[in-house]
Amino acid sequence: MNSIVMTIKSQNKLVERLSRSEGISLTPIIVVMVIMSVMGGVFASIMGSWKISAPATINSTKAYYLAETAAMFALQDAKYRFYNKDSTGCPNYPGCPDSAAFPGNGTRSTPYVVSTSSTETAEFWIERPYKSSNTGVDEYPSGTHRGNNDDDTTGSDDDGVDDDDDDSSHDADKKKLYTIVATGKVIRGGTTVAKRQIKIKAEITPLPLADFEPGVYTEGAIQGNGVSGYDMWMDGLDVSTDPPSVAFNGTFPDSTYPPTSGSRAGIVYQPPGDVIPRIDAIIFENMAKDQGHYHIGNYDPGNNYPNGSFFYSGSAPNVTYITGDLSEAGNNTIYGVYYVEGDVSFGGSCEVQGIVFCEGDFTANGGGTASPNIYGGVIQYGGGSILDGNGNPAEIQISDAYFSALRSVLASINVVSWQEAVSAN
Repeated sequence: MNSIVMTIKSQNKLVERLSRSEGISLTPIIVVMVIMSVMGGVFASIMGSWKISAPATINSTKAYYLAETAAMFALQDAKYRFYNKDSTGCPNYPGCPDSAAFPGNGTRSTPYVVSTSSTETAEFWIERPYKSSNTGVDEYPSGTHRGNNDDDTTGSDDDGVDDDDDDSSHDADKKKLYTIVATGKVIRGGTTVAKRQIKIKAEITPLPLADFEPGVYTEGAIQGNGVSGYDMWMDGLDVSTDPPSVAFNGTFPDSTYPPTSGSRAGIVYQPPGDVIPRIDAIIFENMAKDQGHYHIGNYDPGNNYPNGSFFYSGSAPNVTYITGDLSEAGNNTIYGVYYVEGDVSFGGSCEVQGIVFCEGDFTANGGGTASPNIYGGVIQYGGGSILDGNGNPAEIQISDAYFSALRSVLASINVVSWQEAVSAN
């Protein structure tokens, strides 16, 4: 009997102990559940905010990338085309004598569209550095004043008021400081949902004189074959009474070999003593395409190509781009700046009024009726050579005027500032 009573008491104590133990376990479980409920609410709130803000952030970032794309296009287009067709004119502004000189500038009211679709747009415009009230500073072309052509307000929203600090009235050195305003827009359902804008101050000027002196340039050898090779001289030398200033008869691998006679200084440039300036071939390619002078494969221009003059319009030269070889013979005269990816070959009676760039061998025969055979200059890149065929000396007279005209169409761009802007347009 006593054993039964003891067993019942033991069971009661066990139940009591288990009951207390379960109660202790439930407390942290409840606490954890409460915390999880709170976190779930916070997470739901965060997700709700993200659902609203994430698309806005993504669209804003995309709009900025579009603005950057437009800005880079504007800088590249200015480099390749700013003075393309008429360097005495202006880059496609109202009243410009050749409005195709720089097709990618746009205006504040009608920006130039780089790319567009139903969901996005990248566009820009360029403002000139003169005041709307300008009546005393010549704009392009000389003698004209175009009125309200710079409405960019520094440190504020763009508006119709011309009070920018890049006006020439503030600083004579800022006459070439242009403002590029590039805009990126994201569009949804026909409505702009995000817009970012970049404002660039850039000095756009013709290539400085010191970057490309008039002369004959080669990265390869000069091989004056034939009777007496090459005779070269600068403008102003009367070769009927004075001998050519420098002559090359034989093989001259580099600048350490003295010419046959005269001095190469200021006339002929060759490594290792000289660095041959490099010009982006795309500049010439775009100019040639704009002027209708782009040719695929080998090309023989024919007499008086392209218009019987070195100049295309105003002071801008004709530019011809040839992806193959250039060859010309007979009593023909050709004009302008030529960029040739292949070899160049001229007959003794052929005359070139211009500057020839080539990436292959350059061959000019002398002894014909033309004197000089080339009036202008030669720039030869790569491992080829400047060669002379049979006959009397091939004559090259270097033209200051033609090199000046070439430099006037090659833009030099210096970015002064690049910053994000807020615009009312």
